[in-house]
Amino acid sequence: MQDSCNCKFFAIAVDNINTKMEYSFGKILKELREDKGILQSALGEILNVANNTISSWERNNSEPSIEQLRIIAKYFGVTGCFLLGLEN
Repeated sequence: MQDSCNCKFFAIAVDNINTKMEYSFGKILKELREDKGILQSALGEILNVANNTISSWERNNSEPSIEQLRIIAKYFGVTGCFLLGLEN
């Protein structure tokens, strides 16, 4: 599966990638959510996951699936590569 920024989604070990980057998926997700003015519980309802799942993602304790990344990117109007910190 390819994203519009032409990065390929592999079986991603997001935590391994993000430890080398200034902006982790969790930090990016939290900033997007806060910029939109929604609570973790509201985002969880939108994405059909528990709010503690959103919290876990934002703390980089777990990662969403590739399908969930696609849905998150579409919801916030960004690319999957942006969510992963691979583009500005």
